[in-house]
Amino acid sequence: MSGPRMHRLFDPVSKRCLDVAVDHGFFNEPSFLRGIAHMPSVVATLVEAAPDAIQLSPGQARILQSMPVRP
Repeated sequence: MSGPRMHRLFDPVSKRCLDVAVDHGFFNEPSFLRGIAHMPSVVATLVEAAPDAIQLSPGQARILQSMPVRP
């Protein structure tokens, strides 16, 4: 990963990154879906929480891209 991209992900002071992965359903594992079954509300909650990164499947990423305010 390039230097500029890493600088966008990691806090310059703490050198830490909060990365939330919600792409588990992509791997056809139903037990991972409890609590994240309604992806539009999950993505909206995550955007509000403002983590440094959100891992989504390509289909889930469309939900984030369609939101009026992006992180």
